[in-house]
Amino acid sequence: MPNAKRKLSYNVPFYSLKNRVCFIWPSSVPWGKVKLEGVQLGFCQGYLLQDPDEFLERGERKQVYSKTYFKISEIEKDRELIRHFLFEAVEVDRADLR
Repeated sequence: MPNAKRKLSYNVPFYSLKNRVCFIWPSSVPWGKVKLEGVQLGFCQGYLLQDPDEFLERGERKQVYSKTYFKISEIEKDRELIRHFLFEAVEVDRADLR
């Protein structure tokens, strides 16, 4: 994300423009809900993203949606979809739809 600011919160990198847009939460952070050896890509305003196929995990959260990855090959396979969600999350942030 061009011009994004990175800030550590909860010992996890969050990326923001006007507001928080996304984060990368590794399983090594003990108070997260990432199980085993995975890493979670989360969207802070995930509930505002178009996701008709429910690719993103909602759990019991109302606002933050995420996707948990366990292998680099999974990330590579979803590369274009991840880009799509990142671009849409930036547009949501620009429009300040919260």
